[in-house]
Amino acid sequence: KNRNIKRGNILDRAAFQKADTVLLCDILHHLKLKDMYTLMSLALEFAREKVVIIEPVFVNIAAKNNFISRIIGNIMKRIDSDGFNDIERWLSKEEYIDLFESFRKMDGVKEMKVRNFRNHDFVELTI
Repeated sequence: KNRNIKRGNILDRAAFQKADTVLLCDILHHLKLKDMYTLMSLALEFAREKVVIIEPVFVNIAAKNNFISRIIGNIMKRIDSDGFNDIERWLSKEEYIDLFESFRKMDGVKEMKVRNFRNHDFVELTI
């Protein structure tokens, strides 16, 4: 139904093309902070209407600095390994909120909605 999905390097500008919506699903926690901003800049540049971010909530649990969270973090690193990017550290809920707020302040963003549904954070940025 008019879907155009490509495989490529998400930090390579040449891999992008204009689209109504750019979907970043289960990606951010694989990136270094500076690469998150690079990706968001590219997504905002190529999105006509929206950028949608979906991140699993387990990253918030894994970020807590206690025995259980370290076990969960290690298990999730093994399960979530994409074979390309190692997860250096997990972002806490507060760090995600700060990150999303910084995205909201980027040029071109008119509105941001954040909600949690079925163990995922959904962030919708309207251009």
